[in-house]
Amino acid sequence: MLSDDNKKYFNDDFPVFYKNENGNSAIDVALEMNQIRSVNLMIDYICKFQNTYVYSHLFEHNLVDLVNKGVDMAGLFNSSVFNYTFDFDEWPATNANTSKILVPYNKSIFKLRYEYPQVFKQCWTDD
Repeated sequence: MLSDDNKKYFNDDFPVFYKNENGNSAIDVALEMNQIRSVNLMIDYICKFQNTYVYSHLFEHNLVDLVNKGVDMAGLFNSSVFNYTFDFDEWPATNANTSKILVPYNKSIFKLRYEYPQVFKQCWTDD
């Protein structure tokens, strides 16, 4: 399934992994049944064929369980599912501090545009 030969059979309009009406996904079910190899394969598929932040909701409530059960998360954390580059006019294009800073943000991504002073309080104060 992960072979590049199969790529022609997959379409962005019809994702393989999604949440059902109960709010669960195939990842949740496999994780509940301790099918770690299956979970790893599903995550590999998502990173390869559904690689966009739109699918980060699949990991909203199960991230701690995934880490605790030893699921390989490196590919997911380095994928576009959890890394989203945005360009907002309300955010500075450059900063004197060139180090990478990670901060938590639990509100809607649609509100992020206006939250630079709250998210990066120290940088905003220094600027």
